Amino acid sequence: AMVAASKPSHSDAATSATPVPTTRPARAGGIFFVTRGQTSSVRSVSTPIAAELAVPSRQVYLIVRTTDLAERAAIVDTARLIDVDQLGCAADRPPVAAPADPPAGLVPAESDTVRVCSYGGSPDGRLQASGELAAADAAVLVQKVNAAPQGRNPDVPADQCLETEPVVPDAVLLFSAAGGEPTPVWITFSTCTARGMDNGIRQARIDAEIVNLAYAVLEFGFGYNGSLD
Repeated sequence: AMVAASKPSHSDAATSATPVPTTRPARAGGIFFVTRGQTSSVRSVSTPIAAELAVPSRQVYLIVRTTDLAERAAIVDTARLIDVDQLGCAADRPPVAAPADPPAGLVPAESDTVRVCSYGGSPDGRLQASGELAAADAAVLVQKVNAAPQGRNPDVPADQCLETEPVVPDAVLLFSAAGGEPTPVWITFSTCTARGMDNGIRQARIDAEIVNLAYAVLEFGFGYNGSLD
């Protein structure tokens, strides 16, 4: 799970999630959260108007800085541990699985919404960033994904690339139409081997245009070895 925080007026996944049970120590400036056997803490940072919520075991840290003590309390007190974020991205990378309703192509041609869930190439599979493409970009990505050649990309020659960790997908793209259930596509591009796209039953080659289009919405760094051709 991951941590999300919001002001009470916001309507998102954080506010609908189960509140984190809290205990408040007597000493000033200390608020400790205990949930699911994991311990986190909120402490003042530099000034009385700043606070840090930390869940080291989940690698999650949230720093709140505001000139309003009530606003700080509102943000901290609405923090939630969640399993899925507001865009539908799982907090932990989901395993590759076949869709319940397999599309004719890699994704449904009528998809009008594309959301990007980036997990990076790390085996721990923590969600690092998420975003939703604009409608025009989503339409382009749907066409490019369905037009991609079948099969995975060629491996980078072994003398040019060294795999240092197990190969895992970098991101999951969620394609959906008219608010229906999303069709996930796992994409792998930063590795030396097993690069490509996978919807659980079909694989296709990934190219730089697809990666660039998907990741532009995240404003998040990425890279790949050699060429994706």
